Amino acid sequence: MTLVRRPKGAVQQRNNAPQKTRRKSILKADGTTTKQRGASSQSRELVPSAIWETHKATIRKLYLEERKPLKDVIRIMHERHAFQATPKMYKTRFSQWGFAKNNTENEVKHLLSMKFERDAEGKVSEFIRNGKVVNLATYLKRKGVTEYDLVDFETTSRLPAHVRCRTPSPPPSLSPGYLRSPDLIRAQEILVGHMRKTLIHCQQIESRYPLKNGWSSLLLWGAESSGMLYQTGELFGRSQDSQAGDLLMRAFQRLEVDLQHLSTQGTKELLFCLSHQNPGMTIALSKYLAAYSMTNFARLHPLRVIFSSLYEVLWKHGPAALSDLVWSAMPTLAEELETIHGQHYPLAVRTWIDLCILYNHSNPYRLSNLYADLGRLNQDDRSAVQEEFIGFRYARLQLAASIDVNGIAHRAQLVELWNYCVADNIVFGVHGQPEVYCWHPVLQVQPTVSRMLERYRVTMKHVEDIFGCKMICGYPLEPHPTIHADETDPPENYRFLKIPISLSDLRPMASPASSGKILEEL
Repeated sequence: MTLVRRPKGAVQQRNNAPQKTRRKSILKADGTTTKQRGASSQSRELVPSAIWETHKATIRKLYLEERKPLKDVIRIMHERHAFQATPKMYKTRFSQWGFAKNNTENEVKHLLSMKFERDAEGKVSEFIRNGKVVNLATYLKRKGVTEYDLVDFETTSRLPAHVRCRTPSPPPSLSPGYLRSPDLIRAQEILVGHMRKTLIHCQQIESRYPLKNGWSSLLLWGAESSGMLYQTGELFGRSQDSQAGDLLMRAFQRLEVDLQHLSTQGTKELLFCLSHQNPGMTIALSKYLAAYSMTNFARLHPLRVIFSSLYEVLWKHGPAALSDLVWSAMPTLAEELETIHGQHYPLAVRTWIDLCILYNHSNPYRLSNLYADLGRLNQDDRSAVQEEFIGFRYARLQLAASIDVNGIAHRAQLVELWNYCVADNIVFGVHGQPEVYCWHPVLQVQPTVSRMLERYRVTMKHVEDIFGCKMICGYPLEPHPTIHADETDPPENYRFLKIPISLSDLRPMASPASSGKILEEL
């Protein structure tokens, strides 16, 4: 066979021929479509902003209110309104208008920044975008994060042009009918139901240590952070915001430890702190508990459910509504404690006392019955543990004071407790100062965990008013504030050390006992 070499260009020419033919065929077959596309694209690009604005309301309704996909919006606008634009053009215009079905992380950061600023002022915030409320809580829940994970305190709080912030209409006044709002009723049901689970769990653990929640526990905070949080609330109430803020930060550091080993007392005290009337205190604590529980507790952990629910109340209704909700639920929780542990369980009794003394939640008839019931218990055995005996007598003293601070029952309890404390070397005279006495707490603990610092200081004032003397408290683990009286001090300078004293040794009653009659009847 003889091979013939073809010219170099011949092969290339033959190979290119079909390609050219195909291109011509395609151009010829699709020429009309290409022209139409070009014309259509050209017309769309020339759509002025004024035309877009005339269709803005229609597009908004289709895309945002009816939640239609973008491709359906494009089709409907073309078929019904002869309006054509590419998806890219729609998206560009949506960005300018602020049309977004879902929250973006960057936008949420700006909203949270403003929310934190308004929270600090005690204001409830509601964000409106395109006429609809922005549900930040849903976004955070879907992303599985807290607001603390996203907020950047260096981010400007300036809102996008299409978003505005407002304070929602305030709820009705905090009356019994206020909690008829369905979501608030549901939140209170969650609080009580899941607190019951928490208290039962704590009871199963604490039943192995019966003295842990005995009568002497009434003299202590259930957690060190409880005392710090209570003091923070007092500082906020006196407008000492700078000191309160510093103490609150230290309280949160301690609370992080306490939450890992929370007791019945500690849990109850934490709820009491949430019912504080200062909005700054309520907001800060609720946010912290919601963030901590979401990070550290399982999804169905009762405390996580409680704190998440309460934070939603804060978000929707503000700190006053949250405080009122928790406050109004506390008597029910006291009854739950009685159901779980028994009516005369020290922590149940203490809850009723706390409600009255610390939170103005008085129930004279309930307190009177408790006082009478405890009087029937045989707690006069001096061989009992000193701390338990003092704790029991102190509980009766506080109940009597809660019912009627000027009543005979309260004065009688003061006399009984005083006689015991002097005989047991708990009260001493102060050297060189007539009718000035130094009282020593029976528990050898740091003052930071002793409730005497704040909760029971009122008792010292009662002693001073009713006895007509001056009282000083000397904690055993701190430098002693005084020198005790010795043999150089005349005994007549300390007449209340000559025991037993009686009611006749006290100052006359300032006014007749009003509710003391209830006690006499019981």
